[in-house]
Amino acid sequence: LMVDEIQATKRHNYQLLFHTHPEIVVRAGENDRVILGTTTDTASLHLIPVDPKNVKISRLTGSETPIQGWSSVDHHHKRASTAVNFERENAVSTVLATLLYPFPAGETDDEVKIEPLEFSSGKGLAYVVNTYRGRDYLMFSHDKALKKFGKYRSKGIVAGIRTNKNDEILTQFELNGS
Repeated sequence: LMVDEIQATKRHNYQLLFHTHPEIVVRAGENDRVILGTTTDTASLHLIPVDPKNVKISRLTGSETPIQGWSSVDHHHKRASTAVNFERENAVSTVLATLLYPFPAGETDDEVKIEPLEFSSGKGLAYVVNTYRGRDYLMFSHDKALKKFGKYRSKGIVAGIRTNKNDEILTQFELNGS
């Protein structure tokens, strides 16, 4: 999970760019996801925006205006490649959260979903990632106060809990910072 928290006093358009190698094929997937891979028979990486209703997704390949979608292997020759742009328009402060979810060769699962979680008793962000194997609960905070996210609690600045389909905890971690 990649989380960009941006603070501003005036409205801006924010862009989150993913630049790919020229050999990477970029495809649109179900549910506003972007799929990166070399072919449909190899491993792929899905870019899944947490808030797709407020993010405009576009792609540029070899564009001169604006200059986007280029790659240079030896700094003297450019090759067209794809830049994926997640844009949040006209926001003062915002969070752009994107799940980067890998799939083995030949596999895909459009049921992988990420959703924000209710967060209380402190400041921070929390998400749940639902997969065919179970759930991952993730929490990020700026303080060490006791926080509740979903049905879990933590004093950490980062915490994660992985459960199976029956919601039984398989693993968990908590980072307290220094």
